[in-house]
Amino acid sequence: MEGVGFRKEVDEEEEEDKIWEEEQFRKGLGKRMDDASSSGGSVVGTSSNTVALPVVAQSIIPEQKYAYAPAVASYPSVPSIGGAVGGLPGLEVMSIPQQAEVAKKALHDNLKRMKESHGRTMASLVRNDENLTTSLLKVTALEKSLSAAGERLIFMQKLRDFHKAPFIEELEEQMQKLNEDRAAAILKRRSSDNDDEMLELEAAINAAMSVFNKGGGRAAMIEVATREAKAASAATKEQRNLLVELNEFGRDTNLQIRMDMTRRALGSAGIYCHSTKLPPLVD
Repeated sequence: MEGVGFRKEVDEEEEEDKIWEEEQFRKGLGKRMDDASSSGGSVVGTSSNTVALPVVAQSIIPEQKYAYAPAVASYPSVPSIGGAVGGLPGLEVMSIPQQAEVAKKALHDNLKRMKESHGRTMASLVRNDENLTTSLLKVTALEKSLSAAGERLIFMQKLRDFHKAPFIEELEEQMQKLNEDRAAAILKRRSSDNDDEMLELEAAINAAMSVFNKGGGRAAMIEVATREAKAASAATKEQRNLLVELNEFGRDTNLQIRMDMTRRALGSAGIYCHSTKLPPLVD
């Protein structure tokens, strides 16, 4: 339907151009001579093609005996070029070069208007293509948003029918609380481990420094300092060993503390073993 409407509009423009051209030619060429007697001239030519000539022009033109003698009568008017020249009044009294010039001018004008119309048509076509592309992109985006909205609607409907959501939320809260308590216990245990290790290290360092302050051979000092440091660390551990204390239920209140000390000692020994470079195994 858009193509039919556009073609109709182009036809109307061409019809208006034709009317405008005819009016311009009428203004430029003057009125048509309807009757040769009214202008004092005579008709020269054949029965089918007649041209009205003035009396003076008729007397000047000599009689020719060639086959193409009535040259003026042979070309009474210029054929219609795009509906702009043919059938216009006043062309019969023009010479052939003038008629050719008029036809050439009309042809150029028609060509110019045709190019302008073609340019407008191509610009309209480009705009239509751009509008079509934009519309397709918008349709695709709307389809995607509609699909996403449908999925969300289905999910919310399923979630509304799910009656165990409060229980799951309560379990999540309890799990979060347990994780927080566990993290606090681990932090407290690591702090206690650091305190115990610092006490043992301070005693060992003090014993080694006392040996180095006495002076002596380097190898002997290192050996004595190592021995004294181990002895001081062991003495510190013995001092921190707690006795068995039972409560009214017969449970040892210091059992957990002694177990923690044993675990820390084993952990320290494991770290020391991993840090020591062992010789490679030989098959």
